[in-house]
Amino acid sequence: MGAYNPVIESLYQDPELLAAMPYYSQLHSILNDGVMRPAAITAARYPRVSNAFFDQVHGVLAGELPVDQALVDLESELTRIKRRNW
Repeated sequence: MGAYNPVIESLYQDPELLAAMPYYSQLHSILNDGVMRPAAITAARYPRVSNAFFDQVHGVLAGELPVDQALVDLESELTRIKRRNW
């Protein structure tokens, strides 16, 4: 048995299944409305984009950077990574 999500939408409202796994009531909307990582847009540069976000968020959460400065730095880094096009 695996950890796969049902592909039949009606199962997310099935009382018997919901009794066994109540979180399925929320999982359906999460899967339908979720936003995928921007890997398709950033392509091979996705790891650099991800690291740029991580570095700035870490700096803010660690108290090393104010939010405003982190956003300015992130924009600058993303612009540098993007250059002419993703």
